[in-house]
Amino acid sequence: MIHRLFTAVALSLITVFPIKSLANAALTDVPEQIPSQTPIAAPTDLQLEQFLTSLFKIEDLHNHYQQTLAEKPVEEITEQLLAEVHDAFNEEATDIIKAQGLTLPMYSEMLNLMENDSYFLARVQRKADEMH
Repeated sequence: MIHRLFTAVALSLITVFPIKSLANAALTDVPEQIPSQTPIAAPTDLQLEQFLTSLFKIEDLHNHYQQTLAEKPVEEITEQLLAEVHDAFNEEATDIIKAQGLTLPMYSEMLNLMENDSYFLARVQRKADEMH
């Protein structure tokens, strides 16, 4: 569970779209992070669950798109195709976050908290273990 959590977080923190690497085509893993104007209060248990559900669904979405690209012959993977996949992924990831009841700034702030707040990271790990 911890491995999947860190994989999902690592994927969610990627913000560079590596178009140059056509053979190993990859996706960014969340819409561009939107900095929050004011920090959110400590997330509630419900928000934490919504956040984790979003993380895991975005990880699954990422894996789906990566598999789809991996099945294509390299010569078919153009910058235009990668840009289209990138846009579709970002739109679907945004929909996932919103469907869970979070705003993009809330989601982004929780990603930042995971990176910078060891107490919050421990909370996330405990909640992830409870959920799976």
